[in-house]
Order: sequence, then structure tokens, then C-alpha cells
Amino acid sequence: MTDGISLQRADPLGTLSGRALTLTAAAAIVLFSLVFMVAAREDITDWPAAIVGLVCAAVTAILLVIMSSPKRGPVSRGWAVWVLFFGIAGHLASVVSYWPAAPRVNDWGPYVVAVLLLALVPYRPIRDILAFTAVLSVWVVGITIAQESVQGGAVAGLAAVMAVTPVLALPLAGAAFVMEILRSVRRWRINVLTAAEDEAQRREAEITRAVQETRVGILNRDVVPFYSELISRNKLEATDAHRAAELAGAIREVMLADTQRSWLDELIAADDDRQGGAIRTGVRDPNGLARLMNLNQRTALRALINTLREKPGGGLVGVTLHTVGDGCEAILAAVVDGHRYRIASRLRPYLAVMGAVFSEFSYEIRADRLTVRFCYDRP
Repeated sequence: MTDGISLQRADPLGTLSGRALTLTAAAAIVLFSLVFMVAAREDITDWPAAIVGLVCAAVTAILLVIMSSPKRGPVSRGWAVWVLFFGIAGHLASVVSYWPAAPRVNDWGPYVVAVLLLALVPYRPIRDILAFTAVLSVWVVGITIAQESVQGGAVAGLAAVMAVTPVLALPLAGAAFVMEILRSVRRWRINVLTAAEDEAQRREAEITRAVQETRVGILNRDVVPFYSELISRNKLEATDAHRAAELAGAIREVMLADTQRSWLDELIAADDDRQGGAIRTGVRDPNGLARLMNLNQRTALRALINTLREKPGGGLVGVTLHTVGDGCEAILAAVVDGHRYRIASRLRPYLAVMGAVFSEFSYEIRADRLTVRFCYDRP
């Protein structure tokens, strides 16, 4: 099924690249409202209502810009409802400003509602878009019929059909396009996961052999010399038992530490000699929460950390993980170099993916420090 996930979650980089269209839609909303209001200024009977409608359109445009910001996580249903609420309020105010005039071609309310629905298509699941479209279509038809009931029209219902046509056409066309993209992304991900599984099975023997060689190296370094000395002496001394216990304890500690290390520990090694008081590097994960991240979350976090460590002035990265209620919360701190806006622009693709795969996400850049907070569920 492709109607249960938004394009923003399935393809965050594609949605980020297409944010220019969202900003264009926000500007178009204000432009439609202003141009149509000026064009029909002679028919306006209530100027305060007209100004309220224009303000509502401007607020809607501002909300679109804010909600699509890559600094925020995926757009929630609440945000979408607020955007549509101000769009409906603007439509109602525009109708009141012309009342009791009959519906006209240059009524900007239906066009604004249509553009709003189209702008929301990449950010909400298809089923939400269809539900919003159905509700707002009923609203537009009801308002238009109420206008017609006062003044009448040449053909009954024609104005309602003309008003609701863009409200239906734009979001439904956008939804069909997004559904096709989601199907393509789903097929691509299935192929990638299959290839990754095949590669993992192929390398399983190599990984097992590498672990065995590591264990043999520990034995050759510490245990074999000890037993060789015993054989050469051909007798036991009082200190041999103590030495044997020390070797056994040391080997047990090494093997235990290896079993407790996660993929995140392998990715981030503590860098005590370069800390300089900026941040505490390494991973603090006493409960082993890093293992609970899914493949998408691990991939996104790995990409961000690798980018931070490779950039000039970077390299110092620390991650702290702890439980919060039924979920997990992580704080990533990193030393970054450069102006905050340049850093944000450089890291925006990685942060956009992080925001799409984690349930809660936020970041902050102050001076030479980046702090990223993200949450995920425990299975």
C-alpha cells in the first residue's frame, strides 16, 4: 500500500528539492488573493472582511513556509489542519466581503483552497489528502450554492461546478503523481534490501573468520607465551595461579566489551586527546539502545556522522542515548566550523533525512557546535 506514508517520509531528499514549489505555492496564494481582490474592488461591499480574508491568506502562506522547513520534522496532521483552517477562513471572509453578490469567476477563495491542497500533497499521506479534498469540496460547493440562492444564476449549479473543479482537479492530480512516485520508491527499496541481504550473506563467512582471527591474536599475544613458559619450566609456582586468573579475567573483559559494542561504537570512537573541552566524544549508551534503530534510521545517522567527521574543522562527535517513556531519545553533539547558515545549508540534505526517519527531530547550531535531538520507538 502507498497511501499510508507521505512522500516526505518515503523520499525526504526529493521533497526537500521540491520545496521551491511549496514556496511558490505560498507566494501564489497571496498573489491570487491580492490580484483578484483588486480586480473586483468595485463589487466589494465589506472592506474589513476583504482585509481579513487577505490576512488569512497571508497567514496560510506563512504556515506553509514554516511547516515545510527542513529544520522541522515531517508535517503533522495538526499542521495541515491549521493551514487548511486559515484557507477556509480566508475563503469565507472573501465571500462575506462580496455578499450578497452572486458567485463570480474572480472569486479567489476556491483557487486558494485548491493550491493549499496541492501544496500539502508531498507532506501528508494520500488518504489524508483525499479526505481533505472531500471535506473542502463540500465546503466550497455549500458556500457557492448559498451565494447562488441569494442572487440566482443563468444555470443552476453551474457556479458550484466551476468553483469546485480546481479544488478537485489540483490535489487529485498531485495525489496520482505522488502515488506513482511512492510505488517507484517502494520497488527501489525492495531491490536495494534484497541486494543488501545477499551481500550480507556473502560477507558473513569473512566476518566470522575476521572475528576468529582476532580471538586467536589475543591468545597468541597473552595466553600462548604464558603456557610456553610453564612448559619450559616444567613446574608450577605460587604466582602462576594468580597470573592465570589475571589472563582469564582480561580475556573475558575484552570479549564482553566486544559483545557490548554496537554499530554506533564502531562508527564513533572516543577521541579524548582532541576534546579540548568542546564536547565529550564517543558513545554513551549503557542500555544498548543503538541496536534498536531500524535500517533507515541507522543509515541516516551514519551518513550524518560520516559527513560531520569528514568536513574541515569537524571530527569531534558524541552521541548520548537514553530511554524516555516507551521510546528512546538521542542527543548528538558535534564541533562544526563556519557560519551557522552555511553549515545548515551544507547539512540540510542529511538533516532532512533524519527528520523523516525519526519520530521526533530538532537541531540547533550555536557558535561552533551542532546539537541534534531525535527520538525513535522501541520495538
